[in-house]
Amino acid sequence: QLCDLLLGNHLDLALTLDPRNPTIAFRTLFTDELMLLVSPLHPWAQGHAITSESFSRETFLVYSRTGTTYRMAQEYLHAEGGDLTHVMELGNLEAIKELCKVGVGVGVMAAWVAEKELKDGSLVALPLGERTLERAWGIALVRERRLTLVEETFAGLAESVAEIRGLKVDRGEE
Repeated sequence: QLCDLLLGNHLDLALTLDPRNPTIAFRTLFTDELMLLVSPLHPWAQGHAITSESFSRETFLVYSRTGTTYRMAQEYLHAEGGDLTHVMELGNLEAIKELCKVGVGVGVMAAWVAEKELKDGSLVALPLGERTLERAWGIALVRERRLTLVEETFAGLAESVAEIRGLKVDRGEE
């Protein structure tokens, strides 16, 4: 849908995950890693092994089943022999974090989204698996279009904020 808005000239640019669309140019600003977020009382946070059996019993809390993050997590886990069997779609990151804190389920999101909760110990971040699952965030625009001076300034500010927050900044252009 985002690509349609860009191609239809309803948006000039979008700060988004890489849409992987040949008609859209994408300038990577930073990358993040998807993690499992759990209550510190969750067995996985206590050091219990994350097995395919324990994985299949969990309820996973996600923002959207139709989004790029969900698709990426499903593909990754399927390749690892797992699956997001029980999923609750909430559409609100704060609600996901709060439900994770009280043990309702396991969140699938980047650690920077829950930076405060990870620092205060109300949530624990665990790797999704043995391999990392990184997402690229950046600026998407129609391939033939060039950024204006104002848009270039915006991109530079977004890179600076990502760098200050300790995210992996990519200074190259695609």
